[in-house]
Amino acid sequence: MEASKACSTCGIEKPLSEYDRDKGALDGRRSRCKSCRVLETQRDRAQHYETRIKPYQKEWASANEEHLREYKVQYYLDNRYRWLAQRHNIEFKRAARLRARRWREANPEKVHRAYHRNLKSGKYREYGQRRRARLIAAPINDFTAEQWAEMQEYFGFRCAYCGQEADLTMDHVVPISKEGPHTQSNIVPACQSCNSSKKDNRLLDVVDRLSGDARYLPTDTS
Repeated sequence: MEASKACSTCGIEKPLSEYDRDKGALDGRRSRCKSCRVLETQRDRAQHYETRIKPYQKEWASANEEHLREYKVQYYLDNRYRWLAQRHNIEFKRAARLRARRWREANPEKVHRAYHRNLKSGKYREYGQRRRARLIAAPINDFTAEQWAEMQEYFGFRCAYCGQEADLTMDHVVPISKEGPHTQSNIVPACQSCNSSKKDNRLLDVVDRLSGDARYLPTDTS
């Protein structure tokens, strides 16, 4: 049986494989689990951006308005055809979703039959079984409905990524498909859009993409 120890941050007993290696430690592992380290890194990055990067960017933009305006114009000229293609694709998808919604509203009986056909064929059941199997096989599976309710209240019923009020879903920081635990320290509330955008990637792989724009501004605060 694999050895385990309690995380110094969340206090949950976890196998040693859930801790990064540390040659200086007696057991060769860090005191904090991987999930807690990921969450702490996310909080530190957000705090660093709000307290240092964002103020510096605003100050730099105010002092370089003419340069920034010229840069934006040139950037648009260099990328306008790509933007037009993306805009056309977005509008096409939006129109397709609108047509599909109108069709569903106009054909509720067909939608009902299609739902029960998929239900009867086992399509939904198969997906649910795979999901439950992953949760059961998770290293830790102790997240409760009470913890979920408390977590949503703690985040103000807002998405942990974009901050918008929405119907929240459970997002695993380390995905279940990649052996992430189904426990409080590995779950954050996320809107359906951010959850779908993250897919089954690890948080650090997508945090830059979800952290906002202002990519054209410098980040050197020295």
